Amino acid sequence: MPKRKSKSDQKSSSRPESSPASISSFAMTDSGNGEWIGELYNRRLCFDHRRGKWLFFKENRWIEDSNGEIYRVAKAAARKRLALAADLQEEKERNEQAEWARKSESRYLIDAALTMARSTETLADSGEGWDASATLIGVRNGVVDLQSGRVRAGCPEDRLTLQTSAAFDPSAQCPRFETFLNDVFCGDDELIRYVQKAIGYSLTGEVGEQCLFLCFGDGANGKSTLLETIRHILGSYAYNVPFSTFELKARSGIPNDVAALVGKRFVTAAETNEGATFNEARVKTLTGGDNITARFLYKENFTFQPVAKVWLAFNHKPEVIDESHGFWRRIRLIPFHAQFDGARRDPELPSKLREEASGILAWAVRGCLLWRKEGLVQPTCVTEATKAYREESNPVSAFLEDTYEVKPGGFVPSALLRTGYERWCHENGEKPLDARALASRLLARGFTQDRQGHGRTRGWKGLRPKAEHLSDAQKPADMRTGADALVQ
Repeated sequence: MPKRKSKSDQKSSSRPESSPASISSFAMTDSGNGEWIGELYNRRLCFDHRRGKWLFFKENRWIEDSNGEIYRVAKAAARKRLALAADLQEEKERNEQAEWARKSESRYLIDAALTMARSTETLADSGEGWDASATLIGVRNGVVDLQSGRVRAGCPEDRLTLQTSAAFDPSAQCPRFETFLNDVFCGDDELIRYVQKAIGYSLTGEVGEQCLFLCFGDGANGKSTLLETIRHILGSYAYNVPFSTFELKARSGIPNDVAALVGKRFVTAAETNEGATFNEARVKTLTGGDNITARFLYKENFTFQPVAKVWLAFNHKPEVIDESHGFWRRIRLIPFHAQFDGARRDPELPSKLREEASGILAWAVRGCLLWRKEGLVQPTCVTEATKAYREESNPVSAFLEDTYEVKPGGFVPSALLRTGYERWCHENGEKPLDARALASRLLARGFTQDRQGHGRTRGWKGLRPKAEHLSDAQKPADMRTGADALVQ
């Protein structure tokens, strides 16, 4: 663990530089006082014009002023000016500077100085580019380069405001956490390695994988404990949103929750109720790497590029309406099969895992380096679970599988397919889609519409009813067997 800073060290950002330029260079005006503050606190203080906040550089990152420290800075600047005035050679200037310095501690002149300091060249900041380096992550004891896995001291030019809650020690271990993973994933080493790489990838601000991680399984299987542990360790890089952020609703504009995702890299949400439906458009937006526009309540719109890797946990799979490749190529369903009921449940486990915070962070950084080396190739269990989810999500798939076979040259009249579909839905307790929605699902599966025959009957190419759904007279020659095949 890093040595805790003393109280005096923590307040050092209020202290001016020991050897500033001569005070004679700064006018005895509000503007001059603002420039004087900029001279004393250059690279340690800035005013973010987007946030409307003062930020201080300390403890390896930029931190918003939350307790009026900026006023202590202004008073310290005035007192520094008073102290330096005593060293001036000319008595008249010495007295004038001393008098101005004393007046500058008044509330009115402090407010005026800080107002002018906001636009001072050395302190004014547009608010662009905070936490923009995709390959750096701020940690308690510095900054980790996620390309090399090495840690160094942070510097103002890193422009980092976020920080993990854990210090980084590359040699730290997490035996209890690794045992937990082995239990949760039933000893599946391939899946554990995949999850390690996925979490390692989630440390970065890179979004090239364009995927959404779905943790699925019945309750008491470790998925919530896993996500909560990683979220705790990643500190201000992590964020938990309500599942409604990803849920389709009657009113589905960009919510405040999305505006809060600026800079966040590990975003989680949990759903326990049945009946949810994915907002596929938002999933594509948040995982696509393109800029989006959002706003906080009663605030102006702003544009940012999401860098969040979204991890969702649920006991009941949300319904998916979108059958497009554009949506399903993003989905990574991670199965959680273990059960921790009764004697297997340890209520103290979350706190025990947090004790290994530095070890788990080191494990995640190693996962990032593995991801860079090996990529994020899905293990078979993830591929199969995702495929099954896709098939379950579209009852049209089940209807086609039960009733039709894919056959080049096949053709089914639209009216016949619709009648058969409605009958299948009635028999299987499904609510039938309307004609447009059904056509959309068929088109998404690669089938095309055409008109055939003398009557130019409208229908679907590439499908043929299965033999068991046809009478002998309706069966084409290649379906007939035995004596039926001799009747032409």
